[in-house]
Amino acid sequence: MRPERILGKPLLRKYWNKFFTFTDTVDYFNLLNTFGTVFALHYHSEHPRWSFRKLSWTVYRTFYLLSYLSYCYKAYWMFSNWEYSTASANVLGALGLCSGALLRLILVELNYPTIRKLQAFLNDRTYLNEDRWAWDQRSKLYRYNNRFLVVLITAITVESLCFLARLLLTRPEFMFQYNGRVLGGPAVQIVYGMVTACWGIVYVLSFIGFYMLLAGFRLEMQLLARSFQQLEEKLVLDHAKLCTMEDLDEWAYWDKLQAELTARIKRHVVLLE
Repeated sequence: MRPERILGKPLLRKYWNKFFTFTDTVDYFNLLNTFGTVFALHYHSEHPRWSFRKLSWTVYRTFYLLSYLSYCYKAYWMFSNWEYSTASANVLGALGLCSGALLRLILVELNYPTIRKLQAFLNDRTYLNEDRWAWDQRSKLYRYNNRFLVVLITAITVESLCFLARLLLTRPEFMFQYNGRVLGGPAVQIVYGMVTACWGIVYVLSFIGFYMLLAGFRLEMQLLARSFQQLEEKLVLDHAKLCTMEDLDEWAYWDKLQAELTARIKRHVVLLE
């Protein structure tokens, strides 16, 4: 057996367990935040302080901004030397896509503290943590979201690579230019094309993030509605017992029921906030 297979198996299992095995303490959004860091949507770290890794990531993100500015300049130069052509339409289309992705990136960056609070709330699974059905539903959501995320990012990445090979490296308007002239060799064009292709992933990744938040809150509302229904069914079943209870037992029963109802109402208030 080859050494790389021996080393590769535990590594694959480690990441599989990290992103596809549900536990009580797992982060719902660990894979989303990892992709967000890889594709420059937002740098995810538990430590807010600057580090060499964060500085390197900031430099990496700067390439995205420079790529966007280059398309802004292409559009400016194209309007200054206007002629109707497919190249002009391609530049405007690419600029529109990058602008939409940049707008979403800015919105995520400005609202990231709120997004992290929402993620932390959904990661707090102490409510109904002993309910097996609730645990199973949260596990299904976690695995479904991560499978959906992997399939979608893989599809977009493959599409971006095809776009890179067929257009970005063959059509001059998608290459790094200045005053209509292509600058740099193949290595420059490959890096420039890859960064341009990644703008499409940024565009979609922001939608996925909000989708996962909404899916998490939808599940928590379903769990809450089910818990209210269970409480109602319990009250109906215990109606006959209430008629035969002693006063002290009845008081204890109503105190317990009130505590359960209060917990559900508090959860409902928190979800609405």
